[in-house]
Amino acid sequence: MGEPAIRTAGLTKHFGDVVALDGLTLEVQQGEIFGFLGPNGAGKSTTTRLLLNLIRPTAGEAQIMGIPVSDVKRVHRHVSYVPGDVALWPQLIGAETLELLGNISGSVESAFWDTLIE
Repeated sequence: MGEPAIRTAGLTKHFGDVVALDGLTLEVQQGEIFGFLGPNGAGKSTTTRLLLNLIRPTAGEAQIMGIPVSDVKRVHRHVSYVPGDVALWPQLIGAETLELLGNISGSVESAFWDTLIE
């Protein structure tokens, strides 16, 4: 079946004295449906941000499709993420937002932009 879609080992995140995630070891196989549920403060958003390398772990490691999450460019080719609390730049139109985000991540083909804008 190949590499697991998600693999973590001892993934931990502290924010000062606050333990946001404590030693998460998890494996989700490719094609597996996995529900990530829990009460507020359980570490769901922290785990997601660690998997996307938006924040760095205090300890442990994580991989997406066998790729260490620190290899952001390769990992982000396999994932997408739309946070529930997304806030973009209200002064930018859609095309400008796509251009800005595309330039941050490297580049986006203009034909693909056209499809997204449409």
